[in-house]
Parts: sequence; C-alpha cells; structure tokens
Amino acid sequence: FWDIQNVKTRLTNEVSNLRELLEEKDLGPHDEFLSLYKQCYSLDTGEYTYEVCLLDRAAQIENKNNARQNLGTFTEFGQNRELNYRNGAKCWNGPERSITVAFECAGVVELVEVKEPEKCEYRAVMTGPFACQLPVSGSEVVDGEAEEHTVKEH
Repeated sequence: FWDIQNVKTRLTNEVSNLRELLEEKDLGPHDEFLSLYKQCYSLDTGEYTYEVCLLDRAAQIENKNNARQNLGTFTEFGQNRELNYRNGAKCWNGPERSITVAFECAGVVELVEVKEPEKCEYRAVMTGPFACQLPVSGSEVVDGEAEEHTVKEH
C-alpha cells in the first residue's frame, strides 16, 4: 500500500511541476523548448569552455583552473527567438556579463560558436531542429514566395 501511495504522491508532484512550468515559464511560441528546458550544452574554445543551459543559465569556465564566470540567467526571448541571458558576473572595469544565443536549423542540438564582440557581452550560436521552420510539402511560403528549407548536419 505505501509503495503505491509513494508512487501516486511522486506522480502528482511531477504533474503539478509540469503544469506550473507550462503556465509560468516562457518556453517559446509553441513550447518548443519544453524538452530542452535546463538542458546544458558546452563548447571548448581552447582557453575557455562555454556552457549554455537553455532557459536557465550560462557560464564561462577557464580551462586551466576551472574558474567559472556567470554569464547570466535567462531573462527573455529576443528578436528571431534569440535567448537573452542577463545579470551575469560584473566584469572588472566593465558591465555585467551577458550572452545572447541565436539558433540555426540543424538535425543535432549543439553549441557551435561563442564570440565576445564587446567587452563581457557574448554572442553564441546553437543548432537544433527546433530552429527549423516547419515546411508545407517540402517548402514554405514566405512573403508570397516558396522557400526551401534544408537541415544542416554538423
């Protein structure tokens, strides 16, 4: 009896947590980020490893000593469904760190690029099928013209 009661309680809690997540968290226009929520992806660039946890947090990890710098927490969707992470660790003599993550259509979810175009302001590119437009019979009408979509393999 207690085993069944424990399973029922656990499942009730899981349903409640999912309901709360769907109602309170922005998971994209069609909840396309639900299955990726808090999933983390890393990219080693030599001196640093960058880690982006979708709709959660981002960090820069120094490879020689594992020192972590907070690049921010997810705050909002930006233009073209970019993810904006803000309020990261303050840079010495500069702004708080932040990162914007853009997406490209591909069959695999990966963090493929991170750059620092401005001091402590990072831009990243991730790939994944969630970034692909859903085609209509192999093409999609955009501004009155058919546009072909292909999935890049990385």
